[in-house]
Amino acid sequence: MSLDLSLLVGNTNVRHLETTLKIDHRRLDLQALLTEGRTAAKVGHAMLSATPRAATQDAVACVVKYLPPGRDSVDEADRHSDAFKAGEEFQPQLSQMLAGRAPIVLADGGILMFYADAGSRTALSLHYSDDLVDLCRSVAAGVLGTWNPGFGYRPESASALLLDMLGGRLNPGRPLHTWLARRPELGPATLWTTVAGGARMINPHALAAGAFDPVTVSTLTGRTHGDLHLSNIVLHDEWSTSAPDRYKLIDLGGYEPDGPVARDPAHLVLSVVARHLPDLRDDARIALAEALVHPRGRTRLPAEIRDVARVMFAAGEVRADSKGRAKDWRQQWLLGYVAGGLSFAARDLPGDGAQQWFFDLAARAATAFLDAVGALPAEPKVIPAQRDGAVADAAAAAVVSTSLSEVIGTTERGPWNRLFNGLMPPALPGDGRDIQARVTAAEVEAFVAWCAREDRWDRLIEVLEKMRYGEEPLDRLRAAIGATFSR
Repeated sequence: MSLDLSLLVGNTNVRHLETTLKIDHRRLDLQALLTEGRTAAKVGHAMLSATPRAATQDAVACVVKYLPPGRDSVDEADRHSDAFKAGEEFQPQLSQMLAGRAPIVLADGGILMFYADAGSRTALSLHYSDDLVDLCRSVAAGVLGTWNPGFGYRPESASALLLDMLGGRLNPGRPLHTWLARRPELGPATLWTTVAGGARMINPHALAAGAFDPVTVSTLTGRTHGDLHLSNIVLHDEWSTSAPDRYKLIDLGGYEPDGPVARDPAHLVLSVVARHLPDLRDDARIALAEALVHPRGRTRLPAEIRDVARVMFAAGEVRADSKGRAKDWRQQWLLGYVAGGLSFAARDLPGDGAQQWFFDLAARAATAFLDAVGALPAEPKVIPAQRDGAVADAAAAAVVSTSLSEVIGTTERGPWNRLFNGLMPPALPGDGRDIQARVTAAEVEAFVAWCAREDRWDRLIEVLEKMRYGEEPLDRLRAAIGATFSR
């Protein structure tokens, strides 16, 4: 019995797909859906057969994949062909495009790809056991070994490498660009951000935008898939732990002959993480992010994530170490988490807060990377240790880009609005500003006293960051600080 095609391509595209197939005198019968809804792309096992009006009646088994809008479809087939031609030894692990069936562009701008029959399920169907670890070990050996008998090297900035790993996902119109545009507090000019748990970390968007250049790396390069995750690994019916190489990689539209080799294995690890997040409490999620970035700690990980991460990381480290490049691999593995975290942050994921968790992971990995290369800057802070005016000067100079909503927390917005209005210069006649909204110097002094009492200098820094209207507000604030610390 055939499944409804809407399960694969969505209701919007069904009529368009059926019309296109009818023109070609073809019929598509969806036999099974191979994905479990963990990614916007959908993979299915189907039979493509001819209608009575066609010259042949032969039915062909195939794997079909729906790629949602936003993917670059112009050279999708060409890249797939290039990937298949590169490295004859690895060809058995790469799916072929179905002969005579070009990709179909659907009504919503998505693409339906047709692959020669590669198997009846994806790696996403595997529950944790030695099966998944053995499969990932085999995939790592193939992607980082058989397909890449030798790594290349190229010097470039960290931001250039990160943008390459992101593969155009920051371009306007792409989901990641849209996701970040809705969060102006995470713009590229914002160097620091606060992650779950309250820790301050580097904003990965700023790292990708070149805010920390000229940090340079020696990128390890080779043949790369470009979007390696569990739904892009199709298992043959005969696959087992004794035959772990009975798999094929599909969706090779992101193939690069000289791409960053750390991207694919790190991305695969995060696809394993994605299916665990809905089952983890907030504290476990924080511990998981920290353990992924600093794996030598004692934090316990879910066994599936722990073992897959070890297998994928070790496969690349061994190869890199044989050429004296283990340090480069470790640094670029962190950038793989930055790119993967940003990519997953823009996906429609199950579980509350999953997108933010992946962004926070990217921030933690960006911080660890800059620390590893000796380029982690000190975050500007106000240190209330002196009473002679130096504190006021330090406070006035400190600028930390933080969202107002992040600082407000549960505090009512009204008093903050009055405070910001009060820190503006006096209103000029006719400029439309509400003079009555300006708070008094006593209120400002009370606010600074609260910062000192509660040790909440982050809020004072936020006030300073918001003041871009002239010198008088700074003078008033200096006076308030001086009055507080002279007591």
